[in-house]
Amino acid sequence: MNEKYPKLCCGVAKWLYHWLLISIFMFAQGPRVAWAQVFNNGQMFTNGLSIINSPAPNTPFHSGATLPISIEVSGNGKLPSAALIPNSGLLTFYDALEIYLVSSQVQMNITISTGPDFLTGETGSVRHLNWFIPACIPPGLYNLTFYETGHVNGEAYFSITQIPITINNDFPQSPCSAGTNRLQPQPQPSSPLDQPPFLSNQSMAETFVTALSSSSAAPTLPTSFPPSSSVANVLVSTVTVVTTEFGLPLDNNRDHDNGHSAGQLGILPSQFL
Repeated sequence: MNEKYPKLCCGVAKWLYHWLLISIFMFAQGPRVAWAQVFNNGQMFTNGLSIINSPAPNTPFHSGATLPISIEVSGNGKLPSAALIPNSGLLTFYDALEIYLVSSQVQMNITISTGPDFLTGETGSVRHLNWFIPACIPPGLYNLTFYETGHVNGEAYFSITQIPITINNDFPQSPCSAGTNRLQPQPQPSSPLDQPPFLSNQSMAETFVTALSSSSAAPTLPTSFPPSSSVANVLVSTVTVVTTEFGLPLDNNRDHDNGHSAGQLGILPSQFL
């Protein structure tokens, strides 16, 4: 009986030895972190230049009511107003920001906002849109989908940000026709930034995956999307929640227009000039 124990001990020792070697190798390689959109202090920091104030993920809405959308476009005061103008001559600027409502569950893809007016048609650092939800919208799970193209330090990017919402409709009318688009299968190609550029504290982040499936449909994009040949497949929407010493943020639909220029707030980082 006792002769089995040395064999058992040797087997365990070999397993621990190999496990230790693998652990040392993995540690030596360093962390490999891929950041996605980050929810912090009531704001959704995307892997582009935009920061979404509202709606918050998983917010319920009703047909016949409005869907309020608020987007911070200045990086919380870090970008000048000229960055909202395509080909402004800056190294960092927006090319386009478009919004769609899509659902693979009900086979719906409808345009909410397209073209340059959303970025340039309002002053201040926050862009607002109160979109009326038509009575023809069937009830179900939707992704409020933001398509953003631009340049950071002269490098082009194309980011896709999906915020899951629910739409209730007790009396759906005839199918929608105005503003509808062809559905596209997932995953869609994109070339987002490696991490949200305006997130101040990324070391306290905890990542989780939102309830979005790989079959989520997305709108047809113009031929200018994506802007570069370097793409990454978007399969699910990964959200990172940044915690503070007080726990999760309480303000889930922040809409703070800081109303200040980058110069008033302090020194604009040189990489954005």
